[in-house]
Amino acid sequence: MAVDSERRRAALDWYEDHREDLLAALEHARRRENDAEVIELALSAAPFLAQRPYWDESEEVARWGLDAAERAEEDPVAAEMLNVLGTIHRLRARFEESVFEFEESARRFRDCGDGKGAAAALNNLGVVLPEVGKDDPGRDALSESVRIWRALEQDGEVRAGLARSLNNFGTATVAEDPGGARGCFYEALALREEIGDEAGAADALDNLGQLAGREGDWKGAVDFHGRALGLRREADDEYGVPRTCMLLAMALAELGQTAEARSLIGDALAIDIRLRGGRLSAPGEPDRASLVSSFLNPLEEYKGFSELIEEIEEIDPAAARELRLDLGP
Repeated sequence: MAVDSERRRAALDWYEDHREDLLAALEHARRRENDAEVIELALSAAPFLAQRPYWDESEEVARWGLDAAERAEEDPVAAEMLNVLGTIHRLRARFEESVFEFEESARRFRDCGDGKGAAAALNNLGVVLPEVGKDDPGRDALSESVRIWRALEQDGEVRAGLARSLNNFGTATVAEDPGGARGCFYEALALREEIGDEAGAADALDNLGQLAGREGDWKGAVDFHGRALGLRREADDEYGVPRTCMLLAMALAELGQTAEARSLIGDALAIDIRLRGGRLSAPGEPDRASLVSSFLNPLEEYKGFSELIEEIEEIDPAAARELRLDLGP
């Protein structure tokens, strides 16, 4: 297992084990109006808030951190909390709020002279702008993010950020420039491999697999997604495994390997249900029970992944929309 993946997994496990204590300490500091302590604790929690499905409490913690930072005039912290809030709201499909928060985060990071923060916020902004019908500004934000990352002194954090922005820029431009997108994905893959980030390398491989599928090369897609799934399992990337299983299932279905595809779909849903406390959605969001039954319902003839999503849409439009967001273009 790569070092970065080990650290990420250990950090997430630490947060899971200490979450309730951290929240209690934050609440205590907030009641005592100890802004310095609220800021310190919120920053400690920030890397984890958008990676575990506790959206309501994550949003509350980020807002506490933002309010404390603004009272203390700590603009770098406020920028970070806005970036966290934007991510949470994107995941909850509250896209207008997310756009505002990422824009404000990028502005504040720039005002502070924090290139890494600005590049990260612009990357996030570029991902969410198409959700409000602003595809061109989204590509511009991603392009600017890539430019900033390239201009910074190269270390592991910068390489990871550049790889993330290259992946997203490639995804945003793949329809108009598939060759350029392929170059972005391969560069992102090389960067992730350099820093030993297996889960990040899997992201790039999944993008290459989707590009192969767009071009009708389903055997190539199976190879890319299969490699990605192997890396995710090595890295114990439990949140990434379901998405890659779905992508691999779609490619296998196109090759007529329906039994394997259905098995992978079942694996993906089982992991999602376990991670989300018996649900496919985050707490407080619509139930996805119909999604499970629709996917696992035996069919006389496999009709293709996109047709299954259309069936789900008739039963549960929110679930179908969530799947399309997960799978990307």
